[in-house]
Amino acid sequence: MEVPAKISAFTARRSLRFKLIGGFSALIVLILLAGSFSLLSQYRALSAMESYLDRDGKIGDLSLQSKSAMLKARRLEKDFLLKTRDFGFYEARSRYATLLQAELSDIHQNMAAIRGLTADAGVAKLTLEIDRSIERYGTGFMEVVELYGRLGRVDNGLEGAFREKAHEIEAILKRRHDDKLMSDLLALRRAEKDFLMRGQEKYFKEFARGAATLKEDVARADLPSETRENLWRLADGYRTLFDEYAEVKAAASTRMSAFLAEVGTVEPMLERLRAHSDQTAVATRNTVQRLTRLTGWTIVATSLLAILAGSMVAFFTSRSITRSVKGCMDFAGRLAGGDLAVRMEAGGDNEFGRLATALNCMADELQGHRLLQEERTAELAGANSALETEIAEHRDAEEALRQRQRAIDSSSNGIMITDALELDHPIIYVNPAFERITGYAASEVLGRNPRLLCSGDREQLGLEVIRVALCELREGHAELRNYRKDGSLFWNALSVSPVLNAAGEVTNYVGIVNDITERKRYEEQLEYQSNHDGLTGLPNRNLLGDRIGQALTYAERYQRQTAVFFIDLDHFKFINDSLGHDMGDKLLQIAARRLSECVRSIDTVARHGGDEFVIVLSDLAVSEDAAKVARKIQDAVCRPYQIGEHELVVSCSTGISLYPKDGSDAQVLLKNADVAMYRAKQCGRNNFQFYTGDLNDIVLARLTMEKYLRRALERDEFLVHYQPKVDLLSGRITGMEALVRWQSPELGFISPASFIPLAEETGLIVAIGEWVLRTACAQNKAWQDDGLPPMVVAVNLSPRQFRQEDLADTVHRIAEETGLAPRYIELEVVESLLMDDVDGAVAMLDALKELGVQLTMDDFGTGYSSLSYLKRFPFDMMKIDQSFVRDITRDPGSAAIVRTVISLAHTLNLRVVAEGIETEGQLGYLRGLACDEMQGFYFSRPVPAAEFEQMLRDQRHLVFATEPDRRRDNTILLVDDEASVVASLKRLLSDEGYDILSTTSAMEGFELLATNRVGVVVSDLRMPEMSGTEFLSRVRELYPDTVRIMLSGRADMASLSDAINHGAIFKFFIKPWEGESLRESIGEAFRCHAGSKTESV
Repeated sequence: MEVPAKISAFTARRSLRFKLIGGFSALIVLILLAGSFSLLSQYRALSAMESYLDRDGKIGDLSLQSKSAMLKARRLEKDFLLKTRDFGFYEARSRYATLLQAELSDIHQNMAAIRGLTADAGVAKLTLEIDRSIERYGTGFMEVVELYGRLGRVDNGLEGAFREKAHEIEAILKRRHDDKLMSDLLALRRAEKDFLMRGQEKYFKEFARGAATLKEDVARADLPSETRENLWRLADGYRTLFDEYAEVKAAASTRMSAFLAEVGTVEPMLERLRAHSDQTAVATRNTVQRLTRLTGWTIVATSLLAILAGSMVAFFTSRSITRSVKGCMDFAGRLAGGDLAVRMEAGGDNEFGRLATALNCMADELQGHRLLQEERTAELAGANSALETEIAEHRDAEEALRQRQRAIDSSSNGIMITDALELDHPIIYVNPAFERITGYAASEVLGRNPRLLCSGDREQLGLEVIRVALCELREGHAELRNYRKDGSLFWNALSVSPVLNAAGEVTNYVGIVNDITERKRYEEQLEYQSNHDGLTGLPNRNLLGDRIGQALTYAERYQRQTAVFFIDLDHFKFINDSLGHDMGDKLLQIAARRLSECVRSIDTVARHGGDEFVIVLSDLAVSEDAAKVARKIQDAVCRPYQIGEHELVVSCSTGISLYPKDGSDAQVLLKNADVAMYRAKQCGRNNFQFYTGDLNDIVLARLTMEKYLRRALERDEFLVHYQPKVDLLSGRITGMEALVRWQSPELGFISPASFIPLAEETGLIVAIGEWVLRTACAQNKAWQDDGLPPMVVAVNLSPRQFRQEDLADTVHRIAEETGLAPRYIELEVVESLLMDDVDGAVAMLDALKELGVQLTMDDFGTGYSSLSYLKRFPFDMMKIDQSFVRDITRDPGSAAIVRTVISLAHTLNLRVVAEGIETEGQLGYLRGLACDEMQGFYFSRPVPAAEFEQMLRDQRHLVFATEPDRRRDNTILLVDDEASVVASLKRLLSDEGYDILSTTSAMEGFELLATNRVGVVVSDLRMPEMSGTEFLSRVRELYPDTVRIMLSGRADMASLSDAINHGAIFKFFIKPWEGESLRESIGEAFRCHAGSKTESV
């Protein structure tokens, strides 16, 4: 109790100013101390967090960098093992092994850096283990590298050495022409190749047996002793080098397994290191959280302490002040109570002491006033107080009303107030925003119902919502279509609220008018953009699904059909790539307009993506209606597109599926229409196809083929066959065409007609074509190196290959790599491909021609070449398509085309090769037209390289059956389907000295005409495969100098007259004929033939 008493005595002697200054100063000091302590705690927490997180982050980064370096090292390891045979050992080592060691060095540096960042013994131990594993991995890899260096490849190392031995043995055996020993050597080389490719023990044993067999057969063979000894020595060397190669390869495999085992330990340890850094980061976060909680408790404790200390200071200060104030208050209270005799005790020499003295003086002065004066003063004071209070209340009410009015007038939303007590709820107030939004002045709407804003648009769900709210005397909200004074539409988000009077009755309604027109317009725009294509404005996939659903619902309800068209623009990608995306976009826009013009307003045209469109035809009675629309679409799309200075022509392929036949939902109908569209593509494009169940099997087969085709090249499934080209003057082989074949282990032999279009479509044809060119050039060079006569190898260029900008560089590179002189390379280019971009084609052909290769225009006559363009192309040869050659002996049109092509080519100094020759007649006819070369099954099918090589070694050549100018003047051809008639004619003419040819078939007759110089043809009128009139008409066009005689079993004067009028026959005879008359007519025919021959000469 002594301390508080001393404090009270001390404060009693101090002035009020001193007490207040002292109390507030103490409070400020306490607050500053609490804040400083809090900041210190917070600073410590932040410093700890930054320190720990910085260290853990660096360790985590170094761990990730090490893991990334390990992945790079593994990739470089694989690249070295894969590329050693391609680049050679030294090139592969410099490219990949050095880089791998650099990556491992980075890992060592990262581990050292981690040890420098942390004092954790576990982390240091783990990094040292990683260092040791990395060191063992690097050492093992370099050992494998050195072993691979010993292995070498075809031209160096152990492999090059034993191959050289094999070549020396092969050279000796070729000179000896010993087939048995050569067969043993080939078997040995096959075992060698199998071991090199697969590395299995059974092939090593097979090689050992083959080597022993070779030595045994050499011992038994009839050879000079020196040759036998030489072969034994070479075979032993071959065997020894091969065994050493196998041992080195096994050692490399063992070492590789060892260092791969190290890889299996490094990656988990790196992952453990990264996980440790993550755990450390978690621990750091926990530490920071503890510091944060400690800081919080520190702040709370400091605050409580400050409050306690401040309370104590306030208590003592206030008690001192309160005691003096209480004395003054008691004095004033008693004085106010009328006790004018009261006096205060004199205090110390402070403010309260002086105040007590003054108050006592005041009491003395007041004590003398009269009681009446005191009462009047008290009454006047009360009246003044009441009056001031009332004035203040009135002033506050007026200000509140003015503020509400200003708020209503300044509101951006329109406000209207209606009178609920009137029957029609007339408007009694509108604010300026209402006038601005609606265009109506206040005077024009006061007294009228708010429905005037709806004009005549009364069928709105929102209006019913507002009516119900008014009837139920409650709030209502609705979005309404309202109209301004000028008739323009605006959307109004109207809110209506009732106003109650003191009795709780609704006297008014307040309506808030909010113009949401822009929001509605934006919502409509968003909805349109989400459902329509931005380029064409057509419905997109989102809206398409809804439209198909609506069409199917209607069709199901009314038992109608719905058609789904899947349309793809043919060759659009070529236009897009060559002329640019802007041109492609304009073409798509025009195509979209044309498609929309082909259908009804109830149908849907949508853009499915890219150059694909979908059309939904609703309410169809029969499927033929869909076919009519499809034909209309084909015609519309195929019309030329004039875009700027370009006139483009595109077509479309269309697939059609029908509801309910082909599917019951949108997804199935779209899928089936897509399948049908693909079928239209397969059928040559620019057509439409209806979906059938079989198309799914076709698509599945195509997908299966595409899957295996993508792996065929890397799995070495392609083969190159060679079809010889033969000179039609000498009959000798002058060249060959390289043709790719695919032998799939899963699918079997696949026809080129099946997989080449698929490869072209998928883009795989570029890699396949380059492989064919490389293989053909390498094979041609190998044949030349073996002493076979040099000749040209022809390779077809696909459209995709021809469009490759680096085609000339590719051909040049392959020629250099294979060592084949470019003059022995012939590239065949399809005629139709050149006309897509004439200038680009000329530039590409010129670039190829500069390399020195030969160029051939393939399938000439099937495209649409212009003669003015043809002379610009630097071709050396022109190839006639087999579609013309096939019918050349019996179709005057094909014969005329072939004659024209040969003549045109020779005029342009081009050689001509005819492909697809299968008969002797075709060969004879083409020789007669001075065709230069032939290619076809008549001489040889495409054969493997070994068979073609044997063909060259056997010097196989074409033997011509007859000379072109033999037996022309006295040869007669007899054609009748009855063998007895032919026999009778032969007997009749046997003594006339004619060379008689006969047949019972018109087609065989054409063959005989093509291979013989016939002067007179005698034919029956009625034959099963072709009438005599048609046969002789064709003969007249094919061989105009030949005289033609008709035989008929009955007098069919109409047919005979028609034949005579067309100049098809010279004379006709009715069976049975008079022998002498027929002999004389035939003699006359020969004389006529001789005369026409003389005249032509």
